[in-house]
Amino acid sequence: QTPKNNDDEGNGEEDFGLNVGREEGHNEEEEEEEDELYKDMNEAVKVAVQIQSDRLRDEAQRENDEFLKTVDENMQKIIKEQV
Repeated sequence: QTPKNNDDEGNGEEDFGLNVGREEGHNEEEEEEEDELYKDMNEAVKVAVQIQSDRLRDEAQRENDEFLKTVDENMQKIIKEQV
């Protein structure tokens, strides 16, 4: 009979596949550190994506402004030619 409070992961066929993802010596503290690292990386990625999104939006706005300026200049030239 196996004691209830042991760390035996089992090797029998009935245990096959039940230990996936559990590494030997993997403890709660390591899992908490991994979770914290994941959260930190997730936040860093969110910030990087927001920065890039802002840059792309600003670039698109500059291009739109330049286009509208060109259209306005061309319209003014056409109006002057009509007068």
